[in-house]
This record gives sequence, structure tokens and C-alpha cells, in this order.
Amino acid sequence: MPFYNPPRAPLIKEPNGHPIDVIATTNLFGKIRIDYIQFTDDRQERFTFKISNSLLRKDLNYIETYDCNYVSNGIMHTITLIFNVLSQLWVLA
Repeated sequence: MPFYNPPRAPLIKEPNGHPIDVIATTNLFGKIRIDYIQFTDDRQERFTFKISNSLLRKDLNYIETYDCNYVSNGIMHTITLIFNVLSQLWVLA
């Protein structure tokens, strides 16, 4: 098991704009595929999740919005991420 995922769910009271770390890859055409996300919740616990599927939903004025799926404790979850191309910053939506 390469990553330890606590049995508790992350606690983020205000998820909009919460910064996260992202490991992503690109293909020859510049299409981004999100592989892993990592963030610290309000209890200062660090969570890492492997993304099973990511889909670019919207690309408008240097802001890209992605819908991502990940599995935590045997349950499939969907999360929305926003990438600011100019500042190179990833945040939760």
C-alpha cells in the first residue's frame, strides 16, 4: 500500500478555493490527465487519493474545471478541481 488513507473522511468546512497538490501528466497535444491529488484538511490531516478518471468540463479565460473520480474506503467519489493556467494553482471547487 503506497499511501495511507485514514479511515476518516476529510473535513473541509469551506471547500471552495481550498488549495490542493496535484500530480498530473500531459500528452503530446497538451491534454492534462490528473493522476493523484493530495491536500490537508481542517484537522491538519494529509489525504492522498489516486484519481481513476478525470474529465475537462470547462475551459474559459485561463480557468480549467475538471471532474474527477476517486475511490476511498471502497466508495467512488466525485470531486471538482479548478486549475488557474496563469498562476498554475489547483483548488477545490
